Amino acid sequence: MGGGADGNVLPEPAPVAGFTAEEVARAQRQVKAMLVASRLAPAMLERGDAGAFVRLFAPSGRAHLRTELRREPWPVSLATRIAPGSRLLPVAPKVRGTMRAEPGDRQGELRIRTNYVFAYAFDVDDPSRARAPLDLVTMLRADVSFVLARGDRWRKADQGFHFDGSDSFVYSMACGPLRDEGLLAPAYLDQRTGPPSDRRPPTAGVLRPHPSDPARGLLWSPRGGVSSPRHGAM
Repeated sequence: MGGGADGNVLPEPAPVAGFTAEEVARAQRQVKAMLVASRLAPAMLERGDAGAFVRLFAPSGRAHLRTELRREPWPVSLATRIAPGSRLLPVAPKVRGTMRAEPGDRQGELRIRTNYVFAYAFDVDDPSRARAPLDLVTMLRADVSFVLARGDRWRKADQGFHFDGSDSFVYSMACGPLRDEGLLAPAYLDQRTGPPSDRRPPTAGVLRPHPSDPARGLLWSPRGGVSSPRHGAM
């Protein structure tokens, strides 16, 4: 894993569905900026300030995105926030993953799929509270797809990037802040039973869409991560 934005190494661009290699490279750089703004920027992590992130999208999609980012609990599948009272170590989160470009569903669309793991290292006042390394490091895997609309067939307000779908999985975290608020906090804040281990992720939990009616929100079960339903496509 690399530190911060440097850990997000872009693939070699190639022409895709009417987009030149240079245009694909530009799109990849824009998506990288979105990942930095949503998962690594202190303004987002510490305050939930999504202004820089929202401005990277097409004008017609910004209002919807702002609405999503005002929801409670916080939509962790879209962006990362740290729970109040917790603080990260003064080091950049570690990042590792992949990005690929492919044709969109319609002419003039380019889809960028991303799959990244972000590791957030937390500070602790009393080191004895951490019984294993993962008590201090929360891991978040985000699978996010973006679609770029380009060309005369699109209204000016629609030209640019749109969310195409997202899903996330979090482990080695405190269950309460994630379950109740969608926020990350270190696993040592949870009381757990059993011997410590350097190899196992500490017990966590999972949030999943309601099985019969996703509109009713997310259900909690005592497992090891968080999944969120897909968010709006263009």
